[in-house]
Amino acid sequence: MARSSSAVAPSVPRRAVLLAALAVPAVSGTLAGCGNKPPDPLVALTVQARSDAALADAVAQMLRASPAGSPGQAGSPEAATSDMLAALAAARRAHADTMVAELGDDAPPPAPAGQPGPPPPEARTALAGVLTALDDAQRRAAAEVPGLPRHRAAVVGSIAACCAAYRAVLT
Repeated sequence: MARSSSAVAPSVPRRAVLLAALAVPAVSGTLAGCGNKPPDPLVALTVQARSDAALADAVAQMLRASPAGSPGQAGSPEAATSDMLAALAAARRAHADTMVAELGDDAPPPAPAGQPGPPPPEARTALAGVLTALDDAQRRAAAEVPGLPRHRAAVVGSIAACCAAYRAVLT
């Protein structure tokens, strides 16, 4: 039986086969590294900013409702602290919004509304929790600055400075 010439496979140069064989591991190794990309540090900072805002809001509400603060007295120390905490919460939400804009599609989804977690039972303890959260936020943001591109370093450095300023004012 004779083979027809149309059934014969075309010849492939050995060099092309060798190059293709070498290219497959190189490309697959490059693609495999794509899944091992470290998380963007702005994601954790965004989650923390949202959490800090929720905590500051909860403590501000607690201070407004405390019997010592008499919610109607605008000049009381509790009312002044509550106002400062409300401003802090707005600033931390703005920090989160800024980082979400920077992250684009990589931004973490917002937490479900109304779930900030219960603040500590006593106003003084609750305020200490806010101060601790600000210390942590300032430290974490400042630690990320050296490893970030210039634009992001400016944003994160500004956030660290804002947290330090609120910490000083609330002390």
